[in-house]
Amino acid sequence: MKKRYIGIALGILAGVLLLVWLIPFAHNEILTISHGHEFRDRYREWSFYANDTKAESYKILNYTENNAEVYYVTQGYDSGQVYYFVKNNERQWQLDKVDTVWAKGGSASEVLWPYFWHIIYSGGM
Repeated sequence: MKKRYIGIALGILAGVLLLVWLIPFAHNEILTISHGHEFRDRYREWSFYANDTKAESYKILNYTENNAEVYYVTQGYDSGQVYYFVKNNERQWQLDKVDTVWAKGGSASEVLWPYFWHIIYSGGM
């Protein structure tokens, strides 16, 4: 009988841990599906990229009425950046700043891994 309760408790614990791990991913997917069209090619606003450069992927990390954070992975998986957008007076998205999270040839001094913990640290969700 005792082993059964321990098994149930461990199952519940595993389920809770799985949910804690999956919820940030679901949050980012929902935001990307809902608002992705607004940011699909916005990484080109940073003059570092040529107009023919394509992002391998992007995910919206946080989205509010006036602010958005979008994570882009560059073509060839060379780097990953978080782009911070704000709405200007004309209610258009404008690039505010860019943070490089990781790069093939760079330092990993500011990496948070797994990256979804950024949501928790930034007060998202």
